Amino acid sequence: MPESNPPEWVRCVVCLCLSLPALCAAEERDSRLLNLKAGHLVVNPSLRVRETYDSNIFLTKVDPEHDWITVAAPGLDLDFDSERFRADVSYLAEFLRFARNREQDSVQHFLRGGFQVRPGRLHFGTHGTFQLTSDPISLVLTPRIEIEQDSLTGNAGVDWERFSIDLSGTRRNFDIHAEGFDFLDYDQEEIALAAGWKLTDHMRLIANLLGGWTDYKEDVKNDYTFQEYAVGAHWTPSDHFGIRADVGFRR
Repeated sequence: MPESNPPEWVRCVVCLCLSLPALCAAEERDSRLLNLKAGHLVVNPSLRVRETYDSNIFLTKVDPEHDWITVAAPGLDLDFDSERFRADVSYLAEFLRFARNREQDSVQHFLRGGFQVRPGRLHFGTHGTFQLTSDPISLVLTPRIEIEQDSLTGNAGVDWERFSIDLSGTRRNFDIHAEGFDFLDYDQEEIALAAGWKLTDHMRLIANLLGGWTDYKEDVKNDYTFQEYAVGAHWTPSDHFGIRADVGFRR
């Protein structure tokens, strides 16, 4: 059988990061040009700009299409941290623009926030996420699709000297749609119980129980329930090294 060689392509990337780029790759340097503080509140705006040349944006062997791609990602982080209360909100947008193939332009929005209260041994709080993506699609009837994802989690627990327990509930929604079309839409709810035992200063045992269900809006025959069980051990002899082992099953 003849070998199928991948199409040849060349990619060149130039990147500029300002402030704290929340989604920059690991090799991109974190430069905090703005880190505004007012008491317990920290405000940190960010901007990441990347220019890419791609000699074959569709990875085809015949008539490859080249283009310059500009990515701009502005963001804003707000953090409030005190002894018994912590809250944070962050927003990041990512705009992808093609110089020649403008129909391939896309945009993503990310929003995250939450709070945590610790009155003594008790702790409780909530956090949520939202993501909206607009992408091109290779269909004649609808040139673009939108993907919406969001989640909301609430938790409460108690921490003792050697034992801790935490109960949480999460609701997620996933929706893929376009003008006149609804490709996929479902909700997922789950409840989780986590417990931990501190055997020594460096060894900790954990146990997790999780159960939930998925509800499809358009195709109810795909609805299902699930349970997960897991136990494990964490060994952390130093702040820079640790080993974690877990075993469990899902049904």
